[in-house]
Amino acid sequence: MDEKQLMHPEEIEWYERQKRLWDYMQSEELESLAAGLQLFLDQHAQVHMTDGKQSLAESTLVGLSDEHWRLKLGEGKNSIAWLIWHNARIEDVTFNLLVVDGSQVFDDWFEQLGFDRRKVGTGMGDEEVLEISSTIHLPALREYWAAVGRRTQQVARTLDPVILKERLEPRNIQRLFDEGAVTQNLAGLAQWWSERTRGELLFQPVSRHAFTHLHEIRQMRETLLAHSVGS
Repeated sequence: MDEKQLMHPEEIEWYERQKRLWDYMQSEELESLAAGLQLFLDQHAQVHMTDGKQSLAESTLVGLSDEHWRLKLGEGKNSIAWLIWHNARIEDVTFNLLVVDGSQVFDDWFEQLGFDRRKVGTGMGDEEVLEISSTIHLPALREYWAAVGRRTQQVARTLDPVILKERLEPRNIQRLFDEGAVTQNLAGLAQWWSERTRGELLFQPVSRHAFTHLHEIRQMRETLLAHSVGS
């Protein structure tokens, strides 16, 4: 993402704090890693809808209808529904399978969502994006996304900062393929993740990736709201 694209003060503030998070996660000092974990929890909360609290996600999505969520604005474009689903899948997979070697939240949600599509969505073509956008059960999608965020917050609060210096085991990466989160055409993405420490994964993709797509949605807002006026 080009930092110069950021115009909204809350986005600029989030991005500036994220630079500090990167510095913390690059450290070998436990004190810095512990501070980084606390900063991550705050940054992560901002890219989710939080009960009773203003967040970056809330200000980005407020006022957008279900029609807006499903609308795909053209070839090569994503809908809000697809972007939120993709954000939730990436966080679910990278935090739960890679950072903490746990189970996916998705295992309890695929029936409610209306399909058992386990891929994270990276590299999907227009037809698949359109299919997900038009058929996914939106209340379940919002609940799944929220459940992923809650799991991340709950588990991250219990982490020993020392593990943030660790790199992944090969079995962590193999789980991505075994559980259908990625296929061989995304082996390069899996390889990139394999080269990160657990702390670096908290930076990207668990928080930074979500911010990038929320920024994409914010850029879509004017067009989407104009579409509803003209309908």
